[in-house]
Amino acid sequence: MAGLGHAETVVMNLLNGLSGCYRTVVADNFFISISLAKRLLAHDTYLIGTLRRNRAASGKEFLQKKLKRGEAYGLRNKEGIKLIMWKDKKDVLMISTRSSHSAAVVDIEKANFQNEPIMNPKVVVDYNKGRQGTDLSDQLSAYYTCLRRSIKWYRKVAFELFFGRL
Repeated sequence: MAGLGHAETVVMNLLNGLSGCYRTVVADNFFISISLAKRLLAHDTYLIGTLRRNRAASGKEFLQKKLKRGEAYGLRNKEGIKLIMWKDKKDVLMISTRSSHSAAVVDIEKANFQNEPIMNPKVVVDYNKGRQGTDLSDQLSAYYTCLRRSIKWYRKVAFELFFGRL
């Protein structure tokens, strides 16, 4: 796949044979870019994820927007790619190619300590739902690593070679 960056190549290789099925890919900001969103849309695959500020090149005025906590702002281009900025404790920049996503906030069923409803954009709710399995897997693998207390490099290399993780 010539012309792709490393992160885009990884995503496209993982989706090899799965394109054209209108699936939704959920990824974090390391893998996401606007060019990847365009490429996946061309293969009838949707994308949801967080986006790094330096990868939102087409939305310079979008990034200058100042929001209050709980507010959301979104832009949509002609190809159907949506950039959504939401202010929680800090600005969260999301990208989505799903038609059901907008900058509108929805009430999630949890309540905080002040018994106020928690309002999140639908894209954030769907992103969190899609990342649950990955987060749980990372958490469980952190509990059972034999290298947790060891900083000796040769033990780590031997363990990685033995179990084939390199």
